[in-house]
Amino acid sequence: MATADGSHSGPNDHTDPLTESWMTRAILDQLPVALWVKDLAGRYLGCNQRFASAFGKPESEIVGMHDAEYHDESTAAAYDRQDRLAFSSGMPVTFEEDVTDTTTGRQMRWETTKMLVRDADGEPFAILGVGFDITDRDAVQNQLIAQTERFEAAERLASFGSFDEDVRTGVSEWTPGMYRIFGVDPELGRSGIEEALEKIHPDDRATVSNVVNTSYRTGEPFTIEHRILVDGDVRHVEARSEYDRDEHGQVIRAFGTTHDITDRVRSEQRAESFARLMDRASDAICIVDAGSGDVIDVNDKAVAHFGTPRTEMLQLKAWDIVEELTPSWWQDQVGSGRVPSILECTLLRSDGSAVPAEVTMELIDGVRPVVIAAARDITDRVERERAAREAADQYHGLIDGTIDGFALLDLTATIVDVNDRYCELTGWSRDELIGRRIDELDANSDPADVARRAARIAVKGGEVFETEQWHADGTTWPSEVSITYSPASGGRFFVFVRDLTDTRLAAQRWSTLLAGSVDGIVRVDRAGIIVEANDAYAALVGLSPDDVIGRSVADLDADTEHDELGPILDLIAATGSHRRDSRLRRSDGVMIPVELAITYSPAEGGQFFAFARDVTERREAERRIERLAYTDALTDLPNRTRFSQLLREAQTRADGGVVAVCYLDLDGFKQVNDRFGHEAGDVLLVQLGERLRRWQRRSDVVARIGGDEFVVLLTGASSPAEVELEAQRLVDVAAEPFVVEGHRFHLGATVGVTIYPDDDGDEDALLRHADQAMYRAKEAGKNTFVVYDPVAKTDVTRQRAAIAELESAVRDDELVLHYQPKIELETGRVVGVEALVRWQHTERGLLAPGVFLPLAEGSPLEFELGEWVVRTALRQLAAWRANGLDLTVAVNISPRHIARPEFADFLTTELGRHPDGLAASLELEILEASAEGRLDTVAALMRRIERLGVRFSLDDFGTGYSSLTYFNQLPISTLKIDQGFVRDLFASPNSLDIVEGVIDLAKAIRRPVVAEGVETFEVGLMLRRLGCQYAQGFGIARPMPADEIAPWVTAFASAPDWHDLSRNDLVLSPFGDLDVVKTMHERWSSSILAAVAARDRTAPAPPEAFQQWLAAPGARRYSGFGSFTDLRAHHQHLQARAEQLLEAERPQPDAESIVAFTSTAALVSETIARLAREARHQLD
Repeated sequence: MATADGSHSGPNDHTDPLTESWMTRAILDQLPVALWVKDLAGRYLGCNQRFASAFGKPESEIVGMHDAEYHDESTAAAYDRQDRLAFSSGMPVTFEEDVTDTTTGRQMRWETTKMLVRDADGEPFAILGVGFDITDRDAVQNQLIAQTERFEAAERLASFGSFDEDVRTGVSEWTPGMYRIFGVDPELGRSGIEEALEKIHPDDRATVSNVVNTSYRTGEPFTIEHRILVDGDVRHVEARSEYDRDEHGQVIRAFGTTHDITDRVRSEQRAESFARLMDRASDAICIVDAGSGDVIDVNDKAVAHFGTPRTEMLQLKAWDIVEELTPSWWQDQVGSGRVPSILECTLLRSDGSAVPAEVTMELIDGVRPVVIAAARDITDRVERERAAREAADQYHGLIDGTIDGFALLDLTATIVDVNDRYCELTGWSRDELIGRRIDELDANSDPADVARRAARIAVKGGEVFETEQWHADGTTWPSEVSITYSPASGGRFFVFVRDLTDTRLAAQRWSTLLAGSVDGIVRVDRAGIIVEANDAYAALVGLSPDDVIGRSVADLDADTEHDELGPILDLIAATGSHRRDSRLRRSDGVMIPVELAITYSPAEGGQFFAFARDVTERREAERRIERLAYTDALTDLPNRTRFSQLLREAQTRADGGVVAVCYLDLDGFKQVNDRFGHEAGDVLLVQLGERLRRWQRRSDVVARIGGDEFVVLLTGASSPAEVELEAQRLVDVAAEPFVVEGHRFHLGATVGVTIYPDDDGDEDALLRHADQAMYRAKEAGKNTFVVYDPVAKTDVTRQRAAIAELESAVRDDELVLHYQPKIELETGRVVGVEALVRWQHTERGLLAPGVFLPLAEGSPLEFELGEWVVRTALRQLAAWRANGLDLTVAVNISPRHIARPEFADFLTTELGRHPDGLAASLELEILEASAEGRLDTVAALMRRIERLGVRFSLDDFGTGYSSLTYFNQLPISTLKIDQGFVRDLFASPNSLDIVEGVIDLAKAIRRPVVAEGVETFEVGLMLRRLGCQYAQGFGIARPMPADEIAPWVTAFASAPDWHDLSRNDLVLSPFGDLDVVKTMHERWSSSILAAVAARDRTAPAPPEAFQQWLAAPGARRYSGFGSFTDLRAHHQHLQARAEQLLEAERPQPDAESIVAFTSTAALVSETIARLAREARHQLD
């Protein structure tokens, strides 16, 4: 700034504006304009590479010098006057001047703009200069350029190009449009018919060549549509050509046009695809006129869902099928463009029934604006939410009634719920406790201790220990902690905490402890004889203290035999202490569950102190909590999960006997609900449950699986005929009238029956078949039953024909394997592939596995097909290894297949056909959901296979219902996260939490994780930050034939993005999502600056993942921080800056716009960093 004596402040008072941002420095050195900064005394503060090159000196020699040291006196004075004018006016000033490039000696004409730069306080501190080289600009050239640009613009608008070739000389002239259409660089000078033929798609080349040759011979013009390949992209063109001939009839000239019709062809293809997509969609889809509300098109699912023929549906209005819609609502909302994206509503069917639904709506503008609405039936979800609310009420009533503190933890040991007693014990409020990790409250444990204990408890089911816990006032208090694990809701730990303060104090006064302790206490000698007991222990066993003394503990401990007592005491003496659950035998024969804590003292020849705590109430509470997971909250009957377990057990025990499933649905129940309310309906369901409970025999099971649907498991029938008698009795029982609130209801029931082993499906299949039989009974007139006949299915013939065709395909080698690569995220290295079977059908083309694999399920063909896949994969694995390509191959295999003893023998034989060591490269994937329930059967066989060197992975982890107890019974080496969670990583907060939880769980149990469905670099980056080791998905590579794998691996080695994940600066942090969004932001900002440098007016859009993160996971995790609100605003501002920087009307961006963009980009980066600091501070 100017000083009092008129001089200027020194150059060191301000940093060089050109170096304040790494992004500014990097891009300005690449710009084709000269940039420099002087202080107000005329000394250079900095410049870019272009300015330094023109002056022939490096920036380091220019900084700190004046113009007079480089130029003659008059030139230096002129520059000084320009600087002063820029200073005095406060506005940018522009001059044209002659400049000599001292490096090349070239004379240049520059257009120079100088402007005043102010600091954050608004005070001037520097002059910024920008120089553009305008040497070659002149009017004639501009006119020629303008004419050329108009012609090229016309070609671009029409998407055509033309050519003219002298056949005699071979000289061909192409317009720019031809070069553009065929993707040829005009500078290379390659043009002509041969060049065009080289670009033709290989599948069209013969046809086009034939047309051209025929036209050349006959001299007749031709027009043809075909495809071309431009830089790997398939384009569609229409080619036209004519010929001139000389007086001898010889062709001397060929000329014509090529029209790019790609957009038209793709539009037609999209329209066809959209029509097919609609009819294949699982949701009911309607297209509605946005103005009138008329239904103008529907898919087959909508016709079936509403029960109305298509022609009649096209006569309806939107409000005829959606109860909540009205003509006025439609006009107000849709007419003004305010269409809700998701609407929960009630759909009206043609039979008068109403169905709760979730409707996704989108307004599509066009010549005729329409609303596309996709409706999904959410009846089951509504029922589940109601049942969940009831279960939650029972749960809170249970934990609030216990005498101990209670905390519910998730898999990360984070508190998700507590009772009032726990708040009282710790001195913190409920809100202060929820969200904290349990190790923050345990004075004796760190996070690693807690993680090890959680993994241990998840395996064995429970643990009891003593520890010190922190109080809110900074003191600690002793506690006894009892933890049990349940796999429900993704895994939960139930923690009961008892305050041991009084117990510890009383332990100092042994006699007082014996007299007043609520726990039973005994002192036992080395032979196991009780020498002292308190009243509490005597009360537990129903004896007086005197009667207890002198007895062996084996007389009173129901779980200890006399011959086991000596070794048990020896073990306790060696270890010093022992804890276990046991039962005390009361004098009246009743068994009392207790927790035993035993310590050993060598005093007096060795003695043991045993503390027995009555845990009857706690065990009951735990049983009630566990019962909630397997019992219907309304009727107290088993729920669907429990029924499936009991059905599976009944099938196992059947041994050729009859097991029947009866699927009962009340007729007319909906009308009761609609007319008298859900409360009356619930009373009626409870009455039916009690009635069925009285009706069932001792060996039968009655369960409610949802709504008005009940199932009955019959295991005592001697024949199918007896099952039919029981089914009729079931219909009769349900037909008896119900009385609810003084109203008498005659409903009746429809029953579907399936009988095992005639129907030899698994538990899911039996339920499904009984359900199908029930629907056939409804079609037959309701209030009756129908027995499922697997032989009489109407599609048996087609099913058998399809299976026979698939069997032939296996024999005729029509099946092929495609392989999808898998990479290591930490290194970017390709480590393996997954083998995926395809059917190369002779008529239908390449078929996906979902089309034909279900045909083989449960049949011998399933095993034949599985063995073919393994055999083929091993051959390919050996071939790759012989050629120096070291990969692992993962093969999907069903638990049914692994459970066959022959499979291990087959695998041993096949591995013996190949070189040693191949087994270590083979991985067998089993599906989590299909594995549950068969683990005990397959575990031993899997271990046998593992001994061969083959590894196992658990596929689609997170979607099934297997527990850690099951998981640890199997030799699983790898977890694979279901692709549904991975794809929604940025769009869904729940998916992000689930993926993060699975990865943390895998770390705790020391298993690597593979993420499926990785479709973008940003998702890969997030997974890398979360600690995921491996990934596969379309973003990396689609499945491909075996012969394409090796070239792909070679090409992938130079793919920059995925190898960027291996950079050392990608350090994992507690807030990995913030690291990722910062990286996404900086990559996008750099791409904008690169577009400026290349004079590319196409602005790269911000990553979709960044926008999704702001809207969903980011908002849920960080919306409470002020920096998150700032981040939204700064990001929107940055987008506006980018659009301004790349405005098409500007001949070139000015330096002020560039500086504004880079400053805002730096502000966004700093805001993300500040948000991370705020979140980390709260975590600490």
